[in-house]
Amino acid sequence: MKKVLLVLLILVMGTLSFAKGKTRKSGGHKAKACTSDKIIHDVNKETVTYCKNGKKIVERTEGTGIDGDDWQLEEVDGVSLFDESNPRLIIIR
Repeated sequence: MKKVLLVLLILVMGTLSFAKGKTRKSGGHKAKACTSDKIIHDVNKETVTYCKNGKKIVERTEGTGIDGDDWQLEEVDGVSLFDESNPRLIIIR
């Protein structure tokens, strides 16, 4: 009888520790996934942030090329950065 109780106790403890590890790992992975369809344009930092294929992408909106010419990002994921009426675009000034 003691052996049966000992085996049951070991099985229960093993199951609880396994379940605890599974929930911790799956919760952390899901928390890192990017699912928003919003595009955040930060004018002060000159960056635009959006999600693509579950990954968060940050791009510069203005800069200078190798040849010295200035460039400006005009469109991200089919949305113009100058269309302030678009509900997907959030502009931070």
